[in-house]
Amino acid sequence: MPDIAIIGESSFLYQKLFAEAGVSYQFVSPDLLGSPFLPRFKVLIIPTGFANPLYSRAIAALQRIHFSIADFVKTGGIVTVFGPMVAEH
Repeated sequence: MPDIAIIGESSFLYQKLFAEAGVSYQFVSPDLLGSPFLPRFKVLIIPTGFANPLYSRAIAALQRIHFSIADFVKTGGIVTVFGPMVAEH
């Protein structure tokens, strides 16, 4: 089971960072969020630009599963959220 789920497309920056740290990770398409077939993760990373359609398709999926994210945190999961890159968030 991967330790970390990164919402979005593959990024060399994350790959290098986690390889050096020796932790397992998986990039997860925003379209798959909320799927019962995703493995359990310890950490969810929502990268910069998640709310800006020029950079990401994640905002609609994140809004759809916000209750699941809240439950994930309540049960000990860690969520790291970077800037949305839009003024209204």
